[in-house]
Amino acid sequence: MTARASTRNPAGARGCVDIDADGPELARAVVAAGRGQAVLSGPALRQLYDGLRADDLGSALTEREREVRSLMERGLPDKVIAEQLVLSVRTVEKHAGAVLRKTGARNRTELAAMAGRPLLR
Repeated sequence: MTARASTRNPAGARGCVDIDADGPELARAVVAAGRGQAVLSGPALRQLYDGLRADDLGSALTEREREVRSLMERGLPDKVIAEQLVLSVRTVEKHAGAVLRKTGARNRTELAAMAGRPLLR
């Protein structure tokens, strides 16, 4: 069993618990890791999420998708985005769909919330 686990995860780490974790939180993490579950404490999860959002999601998007995302996060409609980027509305719709898919946002409102910006009215 140890050889199989080390094949999948050479470092043996199953999660990350904050250094300030109390005894019960640490115990839950150890039990969960023993069951093969990944474990992240609140502060570690927030740091991971922020890092993924800033680095991985940004790099997963193409340059044009990042431009479209920025305008979508401001609440601009596809027609206005198309005019600003000198694209067809259909092309903007394709990029907008890719942005939502790659970021995991269900809609433009959620995308704006992920960016921490209010939608324009």
